Amino acid sequence: MEELIDIIDNRIKRLSKAVVTVGTVKKVNGNTCDVEREGLPTLHDVRLNAIEDNINNPITIIPKQGSKVLVGIIENNESEAFVLQYSEIDFVILRGDTHGGLIKINDLVNKLNTVENAINQLVQDFNTHTHTAPSGATSSPIPTSTVNIINTQVSDLENDKVKHG
Repeated sequence: MEELIDIIDNRIKRLSKAVVTVGTVKKVNGNTCDVEREGLPTLHDVRLNAIEDNINNPITIIPKQGSKVLVGIIENNESEAFVLQYSEIDFVILRGDTHGGLIKINDLVNKLNTVENAINQLVQDFNTHTHTAPSGATSSPIPTSTVNIINTQVSDLENDKVKHG
């Protein structure tokens, strides 16, 4: 009899439509979150990544506490739920977190340009420097430098396939 119930239960699950529900993120716990739904029970341990297996280099989106999310429920089993979409994101982890955050490309280029301009000015000052001596001005005994650093451009550094902000 129990086998018949399992067969019927599995058949019903296969015939059931996919379930998507909306709720509010109450708490984020590592790779899961708790989602409170209006008029329905709270979903606990909702996965932030749809696939639980230890996959290499996933993209994990951490929703902001209090934001709205769409949750997919696998085979109508509420303990097998995962976040589909986010109204607000706290942060994103791309392929792990060992390298820290993404750079702000415009800020980096501005800082590099400041350093490059300072080096170019030092080279120019060195090349035009003279010493005063009793017999008149003399140039430096060291040969002049031919270094001229070209300012860094955003396109020199930017991967335009990944955007953030």
